[in-house]
Amino acid sequence: MQPNIEIETIMESKLNIILLKNIFLLCTVLCIVAGITSCIDDITEQEQSMAFVGTWKQSSRTINGISSSIDSTRLVLKIDSINICVIYDSSYTAVVSGNVITRSGWSYTNDLFNIAVDLPASYTVDASDDELTLARIDFATDGSISKTSLNYQRIASIDQE
Repeated sequence: MQPNIEIETIMESKLNIILLKNIFLLCTVLCIVAGITSCIDDITEQEQSMAFVGTWKQSSRTINGISSSIDSTRLVLKIDSINICVIYDSSYTAVVSGNVITRSGWSYTNDLFNIAVDLPASYTVDASDDELTLARIDFATDGSISKTSLNYQRIASIDQE
């Protein structure tokens, strides 16, 4: 009887080793797949953000789907590939004070465009070669919600002072 117990113990040990090797192999494959998927997501976001790099002049604005006057504080946006955003403000207050240019940083993550001076608000982006739409949802103090869409046309780059 003794030899059968030793054979069973040896067989059980070999099965455990094979099982552990298979688990290790499966974990390795899953880590590789996760790494490749993460790289693909990073490339996709980078490609999407490159679609709206450029200089844009605001052509229209809608609030809750109704045309509104252009937002002069966001008249022109210059979005650089190095995550710098220059905002040209043509409002009366900015012109009088001489603060028509605001420099800020930007990021594009999880399909949201963030301009540092506007945080915590984020924009959804719809961009083509010649048109850019930035949309955001705001909550008023009375609890109501409004959706603002800023529509831009691509223009030649503007030199900064």
